Amino acid sequence: MENFKLIENLETARKGRDFLRHLVADLETTIDAVELLLAAAVKEPDGEKAARMAALAARTAFQATERVAKGYMMAVTMSSEDAEEDSEEGDEE
Repeated sequence: MENFKLIENLETARKGRDFLRHLVADLETTIDAVELLLAAAVKEPDGEKAARMAALAARTAFQATERVAKGYMMAVTMSSEDAEEDSEEGDEE
């Protein structure tokens, strides 16, 4: 039983690591896009076009933040569900 739990925990940790790597890569790409839009907006002589670029940068940054928050909440929920299962299994033993 302990060996099974070890294998299960290792697998969960690996999945978490892979998820984090994907999340970080996605965030780095988003940060680069936002920085590029901001730089272009600052250099754009047409004020209306610059405002649209800045708005797109803000929207992109907000959406990325929202994705991170949702992912965090899902992870917290899954973690608390796992903790409940572990506690129930401990009660049965």
